[in-house]
Amino acid sequence: MSILAAGEAENLRAQLLWALAFLLIGAAAGARLFRPGRVNLPERLPPHGSPWPMVVALLLGLGIWLMVPTAYYSLRGGRPAATRPVAPTPVPDATPATNQDEPDLSTLPPADLAFLMMVPHAAVFIGLALFDRAIFGGRLERLGLALRQLPRGAGMGLLGSVPAVPLVFGVSLAAEVVYRKLNYTHDAEHDLLRALGRSPSLIVSALLVLGATVAAPLSEELLFRGHLQTLLRRVAARLSGMADPYLGPPLAGEEATTTTASATPPAAWATWVGIVATAALFTAVHEAWTWPPIFVLAVCLGYAYERTGNLWAPITMHAAFNSVSTVVYLLVGPGG
Repeated sequence: MSILAAGEAENLRAQLLWALAFLLIGAAAGARLFRPGRVNLPERLPPHGSPWPMVVALLLGLGIWLMVPTAYYSLRGGRPAATRPVAPTPVPDATPATNQDEPDLSTLPPADLAFLMMVPHAAVFIGLALFDRAIFGGRLERLGLALRQLPRGAGMGLLGSVPAVPLVFGVSLAAEVVYRKLNYTHDAEHDLLRALGRSPSLIVSALLVLGATVAAPLSEELLFRGHLQTLLRRVAARLSGMADPYLGPPLAGEEATTTTASATPPAAWATWVGIVATAALFTAVHEAWTWPPIFVLAVCLGYAYERTGNLWAPITMHAAFNSVSTVVYLLVGPGG
């Protein structure tokens, strides 16, 4: 989950100039690092080549993501109601409408905040990683999640953050200019940042930050990029006429399969279909006013995964973006 919250600038021109500056920085750095055609890596399916175990894994992850908070609210005696208005009302004394399905994190007690920011994400990551170890024969190198791949993946993720972070901030600021021109109003900050700003407890604040910068990037990248994007890329490859998956040569310790290394990888356009489709679905689970920057961020994360074959790269980029967003919010607040 991204936590970017672009505050309103007092001067539209100044905000637009900042947006252009960030966009130019991101574009200049990205032109040196991003090569759109270099996404023809082998597919990341299990050694036998069937996508169905990963379909089951994806459904498992989604189930954990939805069921853990629901079960917690049920045990706590029901989901607390949100207090944030759905839309502004012209009547000063009117009671604001509430969305009963989405709790306002800033109104929850510390135990609830700590739980929602850490446990569901941790449960998704641990559950998926354990299931993946089973379907990949105890080895996560093909998925790009092996511990020995972490140093290189983290380094590439930090390098990818150089263009991605300013680019996303630039899109966010540009979107704010458009929103103000259209008189479109939205929350001043993300729920998580609002809760962080109002938290009276250092422990809760620490858990909120860890949830945003560690737990969320781990679970969301494994779920969306590691599984959903892998499967959508496979669907697009089939539509492109690819009969059998290209898994590459067997890794050390893997048994050889009927899939040969002489097969060709999917076409680059098929991979880009997976990247963009996954980015669109990832964007859709966020608040509507964050869609433009979230989509750009998701495309960058998906490209980094396909470019490197290392899941630690998009995890690091996601963590870097959330960390910068949190620091900016803590330093300047929602209106900075």
